[in-house]
Amino acid sequence: NHFVNPEMKEAQKPWEAIEYYPASWYRYQTAAKYIEDNYGNIDVDTIMSILTSSKYWDGTQWHYNAWWTGNTINRFGVWGGTVASQIAVPGEGTAYICTGNPGTPYWSVGAPGQTGQYVKLQLEDSPGATANTAKKAAFSEFLSLAKLLTSLNLEKRLSVASIFAIDEQLDLIREQYWRGVRYLVKASLTEDENSALKLYGEASTEFGKVQAGAKRLSDLLSRYRSPLR
Repeated sequence: NHFVNPEMKEAQKPWEAIEYYPASWYRYQTAAKYIEDNYGNIDVDTIMSILTSSKYWDGTQWHYNAWWTGNTINRFGVWGGTVASQIAVPGEGTAYICTGNPGTPYWSVGAPGQTGQYVKLQLEDSPGATANTAKKAAFSEFLSLAKLLTSLNLEKRLSVASIFAIDEQLDLIREQYWRGVRYLVKASLTEDENSALKLYGEASTEFGKVQAGAKRLSDLLSRYRSPLR
């Protein structure tokens, strides 16, 4: 990265970013272009599209499908690749957390469970309320996935092998959901405040995994084209 504020120029030598820090320079140019093009209409979806982008702006034109150049905001370098992403909206008390490369989970999958999907966490007045809201969000994502699977199955678009593979993923998501419920119940019953906080955190984590897994599977299935058709 490099400093943009003129007052900070003296703290960074040499200063010419385009020559000495080209990847940083292109990323800053790209961010400025995105902000300019979306000025007045920037929301969470806009930020997500920026952070998942695989193109960059060179000051004159866009360069598409530029994953390996090092010039994109979403990085794919062997060193310094994007393996997590976060968005916060303080005024709304919301945070969006992504494990893995946002939008491209096959890159940098050094740890299991990196779905590349943003999980929404709504901060409430208490840890218990926050965990309960996460539970509702998890159930909503799972229900959306179930509806999609039902429509695909009714249309006979899924092969037997596909159904078995999906069932394995569904079982994992179900386990995560009910594990979160168990943590939530235990937290509500414990009298030790620190133990309750820990359990509420574990519950929220499991519900976040449900959101991420369900969204990832929904994303894959929405683009699925069966060989049976």
